[in-house]
Amino acid sequence: MDSLVYFITSGDDRALFLKTIHFAPGTDGKPNSFADNLAHFLEKEELMGYLFRRIRVALPQALAALVPNRLFQAEELPTYLSALTDLAEGEVTQADELSFGDIKVVYQQNVAVADLLRKKFPTARLYGMATPFIEAAARLKTETRENYVVLNIYEGRLQLVHFNEGKALFYNSFPFHSASDVMYYTLLVYEQFQLDPAKVPLLLSGELMESSDIYKMLFRYVADIHFTDLPDFISWNKRFNDLPSHQFFTLFGLSRCK
Repeated sequence: MDSLVYFITSGDDRALFLKTIHFAPGTDGKPNSFADNLAHFLEKEELMGYLFRRIRVALPQALAALVPNRLFQAEELPTYLSALTDLAEGEVTQADELSFGDIKVVYQQNVAVADLLRKKFPTARLYGMATPFIEAAARLKTETRENYVVLNIYEGRLQLVHFNEGKALFYNSFPFHSASDVMYYTLLVYEQFQLDPAKVPLLLSGELMESSDIYKMLFRYVADIHFTDLPDFISWNKRFNDLPSHQFFTLFGLSRCK
């Protein structure tokens, strides 16, 4: 990843500060590893030297799977992703519990990045990016609240989650290279669950603008399509009025994680 975002709130969930950090390339012109960029950020960013009562971090991860609690066994943790991928060197399998329903999110975690954060912030809670995305998506308000799909875009990947009557029925993440790829994976969810694109809303978040090819293509096929709003579980002030809130959707979801 070539960037990170951090967000500071008060103890009563009032928004105080939000900042995006874009990492510069290395001396050879190639991107540094995320662990190296993160180490530099933690050392140089002044606010990272403050004492915070609660710290939550969403770590980048390529794949994740939803596992019902009734089927989950901690000793079998590595097997839940084995059908999807082989763990890369320096990765382990972790699991987060969602705050709603009886379900866990199983995902890959980079050991070096996790160790770096735990050394800097011993009390920090670490999550995969799927967890806050799903937590935020579960709290969206739509007109029917029965069926909806949420699409999140970040750094060449997309995340999709489908909710029906408050239950997460589907989650997956895919790399993409074009607007056609995004359309394909999104409409595949509609087809798989027999959702009517003329009736079931699609909510958009992440690195996506109305002028983008992705939005224009999706707009042609899904009737009810719009960006996610600022969440109602955080108190905002005027300084955030112009915030493109959908771009930070996953970040906001961290405040709802268990």
